[in-house]
Amino acid sequence: MKYYSTSIPMEVLNPETGEFETKRFTQDSTYNTGIKQGWRRMYIAYDEVMEHLNSQKEIQMFIHIRNLFTKSKPNVNINQTKLAKEFDVNRVTLNRFVKKLTSVEFINKEDDSSYRMNPYMFIPYRADAKTLQEEWNERIEDENR
Repeated sequence: MKYYSTSIPMEVLNPETGEFETKRFTQDSTYNTGIKQGWRRMYIAYDEVMEHLNSQKEIQMFIHIRNLFTKSKPNVNINQTKLAKEFDVNRVTLNRFVKKLTSVEFINKEDDSSYRMNPYMFIPYRADAKTLQEEWNERIEDENR
């Protein structure tokens, strides 16, 4: 077993000031040699979304939808009919759940079935936070015009 600690600085956009700030992200790990390591970033607002999930089924659906977003896929199509079958819920229930995630601003609807995850709540593994946050701000500004 080995122990290591890494700390990397990342430029992130402060949503209140609109300025970039350097934040340090630290990972402390113990691992067996040969096991791949990795991490994602979650912000405090992510925990606030979790408070809105009312059942184990909603948590499972949330994790599934969250995992659709990757470094190379900041926009994903959420096929509600397919997901409803997969989680054994009716389409109306899944539709309400997706609307809930939209209302708490975890995801933002881009078009009919395409969504983008809020990079001020969650950054997928190896994704560039600065780029995702700049794109998010541009989209929000465009919507507000």
